[in-house]
Amino acid sequence: SDWSSDVCSSDLAIVCDDSTVKIYDWKQGKTTNTLKGLHDKGIDAIELTKDNKYLITASGPGFLKVWDINSKRSIFNLDQEEEHTVSTMKLTKNQKMLICATNEGTIDFWDFKTRLCVEVWESSTTEPQAIALTYDDQTLLTSDGGDILIWSLDNRDIVDIIKEAHDSQILDIVLTDDSLYFITNGGRYLKVWNLAQRKCLGTIDLGSQYDLVTAIAILPDKSQFVTGSVSGALKLYNRPISKKSMTMASVPRVY
Repeated sequence: SDWSSDVCSSDLAIVCDDSTVKIYDWKQGKTTNTLKGLHDKGIDAIELTKDNKYLITASGPGFLKVWDINSKRSIFNLDQEEEHTVSTMKLTKNQKMLICATNEGTIDFWDFKTRLCVEVWESSTTEPQAIALTYDDQTLLTSDGGDILIWSLDNRDIVDIIKEAHDSQILDIVLTDDSLYFITNGGRYLKVWNLAQRKCLGTIDLGSQYDLVTAIAILPDKSQFVTGSVSGALKLYNRPISKKSMTMASVPRVY
């Protein structure tokens, strides 16, 4: 069966289409936990809390659940008044707000304490497949087809657009911990960007027979990054994220 992966900086939460989540520690090279039967249908998006104790899952319209990973029990649901289907989601660094991009073209903001949706943005006419949040919780990056929209969370407005960042739809955006750089996934091509300059520093061509990448994680020291793909393969790239290194060949290792 096909797999989709949501990659976190220390653990990898790997979702398969039978509604099973596997927490995979790529450094140890093994699965550390498995949660089965979380939803009746497949899982569309997942997010881990900063302490890796809780898992948030989205499945179909209207279903958002929060799970205790150790007990493998659902501790509460986030009940949507409007049945939006979440395509991806991110927790703010202070863990107070859950930001969800939906198939209906909205960005929904959930107060994690009150468990209520407190704000809905109409983002664009197409599905915002990818979102990323800077370390200070001030700037939100979303994708609109092959464009990258840069939002101010304070002003609730788009402050810049990187046009035609990819020829195809952007599937993932991930920032370094210091938010100086980010990587985008546009199908066959992965690109590394300088956020302040809005400049592409380099491109990785996955080849004509590429395995579709569904998620990316950059290690804190920016010396490596990890990708997860629809086949279930995890690849570790020895490629520092800096301007001088972008001419270096990437060396993926498959787990």
